[in-house]
Amino acid sequence: MNDEFYIGYADRAPAGLARFVRRVVIAVAGFTLAICVALLTWQSRFPQKLFEYGITKSWTGAIVAAPYPTLIGPDGANYLLVAPGKHGFEPGDLAGQSVRLEGTLIQFGPNRMLEVASPPQPLGPALRNFASTHEVLGPATLRGEIVDTKCHFGVMQPGQVKVHRSCAARCIAGGIPPGLLVQESDGSSRVVLLTRADGSRVNGSSLLRIVGEPVTLSGTLVRTPAGLVLQTNF
Repeated sequence: MNDEFYIGYADRAPAGLARFVRRVVIAVAGFTLAICVALLTWQSRFPQKLFEYGITKSWTGAIVAAPYPTLIGPDGANYLLVAPGKHGFEPGDLAGQSVRLEGTLIQFGPNRMLEVASPPQPLGPALRNFASTHEVLGPATLRGEIVDTKCHFGVMQPGQVKVHRSCAARCIAGGIPPGLLVQESDGSSRVVLLTRADGSRVNGSSLLRIVGEPVTLSGTLVRTPAGLVLQTNF
């Protein structure tokens, strides 16, 4: 006769059966916790990016319009300029001028950007002609993924791959500078800005079909005040 048989309407289960159930519950809970810890440990970490959301500071420097609007600070640091939301920044007649502006910092490693919060205040002509500092490095073929620089530099995580494709497409269509995210031989990554072969800005609509996809682009690599640029055909 089995004394451990449990009847549902009984006040409590037999002692042996109760011990067995407790062991099973503890084992299952421990196994589930171990799986959760393993998944958290093994999943890839997001890189450290900065977006000082809600914080605006005063910045001064010279504005360069080409290939993409950029503020060159007194220390030579360059900051791509964008407008709030999914919009590029238009410098108007401020190109070549020293200005003071209010903006929010976006940064990922050496990549710096300012979301301009109000119209820049002109301070007079820039002391240096930064437009003449373009340096042609030569022909290059690069493979990578097209990203919108604003999200990738810090506004969004991960800011790349297919999960971010629709957002990147809207940002680039709105005038955010497009970049090619490439992997270096040492495993690090670099963003190379993209322009047309003549150095003019890319029409965002021409990139929408290949945003977030692996691509290989050939063109001329140029060092500009805005950063490293690949001049290519689309």
